[in-house]
Amino acid sequence: MESIPPIEMSYDKSLEQQSLVERYYTPRYCVDAEKQPGEDFCILFHSNRICVLTLAPSHPLLTEHKRVAKISYEVSPNVDRLTNTVSGKGKRGAQILMPSSVIFFVECTDGSRFAIRSCVPG
Repeated sequence: MESIPPIEMSYDKSLEQQSLVERYYTPRYCVDAEKQPGEDFCILFHSNRICVLTLAPSHPLLTEHKRVAKISYEVSPNVDRLTNTVSGKGKRGAQILMPSSVIFFVECTDGSRFAIRSCVPG
């Protein structure tokens, strides 16, 4: 009768481990959001329908190694994303976003300013 090796010996350690993002999220790219060249975003979709918004590797903040001076959630005189209060199971009070909705602005030390957009409705 053949002996069965312990479970820790049956694992192939030569296989490269996937990162958490690679394992659980599907990336989709929004290129040139709102017709702004280079303003590319990556939306990570989870199987439970949660989306995580990230900057694409081709976004100018990353490619030009810009330094962030300020992040402003006041997207208009009437809308400040920080004052939003959500409560309850139905998420009462949540702001409805369209793909073109600005979530916040990033201001850099060189004076450039980038609008970070939702890219997905919700």
